[in-house]
Amino acid sequence: MFWDKWIPRKYLVKSEVFVVEVYFEDQQPEYHFTHLKNTNNKVAVLDVFTSNELRLPAFVLKNKIPLVLIVNGKGVIIKKTDLKESSGKNLEEIITANLPALNVNDFYIQVYKQENETGFISLCRRNIVDTLLEQFSQQEREIADLFVGSASVIGLQPLWSKFNTLELSHHRVELTNGFLDLISTETNSDEKPLIIEDIALSKNHVLGFATGVAYFMQRKLADSSASFL
Repeated sequence: MFWDKWIPRKYLVKSEVFVVEVYFEDQQPEYHFTHLKNTNNKVAVLDVFTSNELRLPAFVLKNKIPLVLIVNGKGVIIKKTDLKESSGKNLEEIITANLPALNVNDFYIQVYKQENETGFISLCRRNIVDTLLEQFSQQEREIADLFVGSASVIGLQPLWSKFNTLELSHHRVELTNGFLDLISTETNSDEKPLIIEDIALSKNHVLGFATGVAYFMQRKLADSSASFL
C-alpha cells in the first residue's frame, strides 16, 4: 500500500507502531494488538492478535516501538454532537454545553471534530485510564497517543471513501458523505475481512489500523480535556 500522497516523509516519527485496543467487558478485558510498519511510504501489517492478557511482546519492549492505546467498551460513553453552534467555543465550553451535569474532573474526555461541523464526544472515567497507564508504566513503556472510544476510527477517513459501513470489534459505524455519522453496538457476525487497498483486516483490528495510520500521518484525531500522557 503506497501512501505518498497521505504521509509527508518529514513528519514521520518512527517507522513502526504497536496499537493496543483495550475493550472492557463484564468478565475481563479483551486486548486487540496491531503491529504496523511504514517503509518508504508503504504501510504493512506485521502482526495482529487478540488476547485476554495485557502482555506486550518482547520485541516491542526491546526495540522501544511507540505504543498507541485505545480505551473502549464498558465504561466508555460516546455522544454525537452538532458543532455548528460551537464556533469560537473552547473545548470545555463544548463539553459543558453537551454534558451539563458532568463532573469533568472525574473523566478523560475527547472531542472528535469533523469538517462537516459534526463531532463525537467520548469519555471514560479517569480511574480506568489511570489504571491502564500504570500497567504500561510498570513495563517501562510510554504511550505515544491515547484514544477513547470507537470514534477514533476517523483515523481511517482518508481511505474509507468506498465504504458506507465499517465493522469494528464490537461496534458498527455508518458513514454519510464521507463522514462518520453513527456508531452502533449492532454488529454483523460475518467475519468477512475489511479490504483497504491491498490489506485485509479483521474487524478486531480496524481501530488499530486506523489509529496506526493516523500516527504515521501525524494526524490529530481528537482534542482532549486533560493530558493523558
